[in-house]
Amino acid sequence: MTQISMLLIFLLSTQAYSSDKYLLKSGHDARHDPIANDIQYQFYDLKMQKTERDYSTTDLNSLVDQIANEFNLDRNRVQDYFNRCRWSSLAKQLFNKIDFDQEAVGKRVVCLGGTVIKITKADGVFYVNCRKAYVSSKLIHIAYMAWSNKLGLPLSYFVAEASRPLSASTITEIYNALSLKIEGDLNVYKNI
Repeated sequence: MTQISMLLIFLLSTQAYSSDKYLLKSGHDARHDPIANDIQYQFYDLKMQKTERDYSTTDLNSLVDQIANEFNLDRNRVQDYFNRCRWSSLAKQLFNKIDFDQEAVGKRVVCLGGTVIKITKADGVFYVNCRKAYVSSKLIHIAYMAWSNKLGLPLSYFVAEASRPLSASTITEIYNALSLKIEGDLNVYKNI
C-alpha cells in the first residue's frame, strides 16, 4: 500500500513540475507562440464610422436586401424583424454584430457594429430610419510593442495573425473595449 501511494506521489509531483514545460511548443517559441490566455492585445489602426440612411416604402420586404447589405447585417434577422413590424405603427430594434473573421493581408482585424432600425407606419407608408455606429481595428500583441521599439520595426509587423485562436476572456475584453468606443453614438441612435 505504501509503495503505491509513494508511486502516486512521485508521479503527481513530476507531472506538476513538468507541466509548465508543455504550455509552449519549445523554448525557442516562447516569445513567438504564447498560450492564447496569456496574450493581451491592444488596438492598432482603429477606425470609427457612422452611417445614417432613411427610406420610405409601401412594402418592407423590398428593403431587406438593401439594408442587410448596406449595414452588414444578417439578412434573415432583418427579414424576421420586418415581418414582425408589418402590423405595428412604431417599432425599434438594435442589431449588434462583432466579427473576428476579417483579414487584412493575413492579419486579424476585429469589427464591431451596432445598428438601430426604427420603423414608423403612417397612411400605409413605412418610414425606415437606420443608424449605424461601427468600429474596426487590427489587434497587436502588447508584449511585442517593446520589440517594435527595440528593433526599429513598425507596429504593423507585430499585428496578430488571423490563424491564431483567441480565448473566450480575450474576446470578451475586446468586445467590451470596442463597445465603449461606440457606446455614445449608439445611445444617441437609440433615441431617434
